[in-house]
Order: sequence, then C-alpha cells, then structure tokens
Amino acid sequence: MTLTFLLALLAILCSTSVLGAEDDLYINITILQSATAQGAVCLDGSPPAYHLDRGHGSGVSSWIIYLNGGGWCSSIPDCLDHSTKPLGSTKQMKQQGFFAALLHNSSKQNPGDFISYVLYIILLYVLFS
Repeated sequence: MTLTFLLALLAILCSTSVLGAEDDLYINITILQSATAQGAVCLDGSPPAYHLDRGHGSGVSSWIIYLNGGGWCSSIPDCLDHSTKPLGSTKQMKQQGFFAALLHNSSKQNPGDFISYVLYIILLYVLFS
C-alpha cells in the first residue's frame, strides 16, 4: 500500500514538466540561524533550512510534510561528499523552492484534496550534537 502511494506521488511529481510555467510557485527559504546554538547543523556546519507555504481555508490546520530523500550517508567520505551538495548544506540550496503538482496551491496544478494544506518542506539532513 505504501509503495503504491509513493509510486503515485512520484508519477504526479514527474508530470509537472508538462504544466505551464505561468503557474510556477516559488517559496522563499527560511534559514534557522538560531538552531546552530543548540547544535542543529547541516553536514557542513551551516544552519538548517526549510520552505513553508501557509495553508488557507479548510486546509489551514492540515499539513503536508515532504521529506526529500537522498541525503543519507553511511561513512565519513560519503558524508563529506554530501556536505558539498544541496541535501547537506544550506550554502548549496537555492533561495527559492519550486512547488508543483501535489505541492502547488493552485487547483489547476493540484486538483486534489490537498490544495489548501500547509506545506512544509524539509530539505536538509541535520546533525544534532
């Protein structure tokens, strides 16, 4: 069941390349500078960050939390490599995140039940000391 849902989500996200650019949704990054004082840092020591699009209407208290995969590392050399990429460093992230399909707040791109939900994107793997 979980695999079916993930495959359906992947298909929806992949279909965004055929959608019009006039409906593009870009959300500014929020960098948590104060988190470093508590030991929450990215692999390269930079502060963690996220993209947040506030919900509206009936979805104001409902959330979609998207955890981007691919940032796991299993050895010191692997972690060093990841620290130079967007999943391991806020220094490498774009200042605006692109939201499309299920992540979009327009009924043209997201005709489903999730259009008004609060969307929270966590892009980095954070180390806690």
